[in-house]
Amino acid sequence: MFESLASEVIAAIVGGIFVAIYKDFLYPLFIEKTQEDTKLEPFYSGVLTWAESGEQEISLNLKKLGHKVTGAIFFKGKEYKIVGRYNKEFLTFTFFSEEKSVTSQGAGTFLRRLEGKNLEGYLTYRHFRSGSEIIDAIACDFKAKS
Repeated sequence: MFESLASEVIAAIVGGIFVAIYKDFLYPLFIEKTQEDTKLEPFYSGVLTWAESGEQEISLNLKKLGHKVTGAIFFKGKEYKIVGRYNKEFLTFTFFSEEKSVTSQGAGTFLRRLEGKNLEGYLTYRHFRSGSEIIDAIACDFKAKS
């Protein structure tokens, strides 16, 4: 009886390991190799324009495997971590700073254009103005860096 229980436990562990490897590595790799419309460049840059403060450069670094996207936004000398998803031409992500002193955070939604050379969309972000917490949105076009 103990032998059959031990073999079932071992089978469950091996099966669980296989499922984890499939979900986290094999399936995303399959998506990456078989779907042409999933290509994103690793580095993008853009300019944000505000009426009150003019233009500010912003850059986006992406790492993608399958539909999962990670990376960073660099803006005003600060780095914000990105965690998101890319599916059917749309890139959606949240961004936040890992520094305790930086409270800004937000989200982005972008559409892939020109075979992944451009990303067009919006950033929404939380910030403080005149002592009040505000959520704003701004249009942004990113172009791939060569």
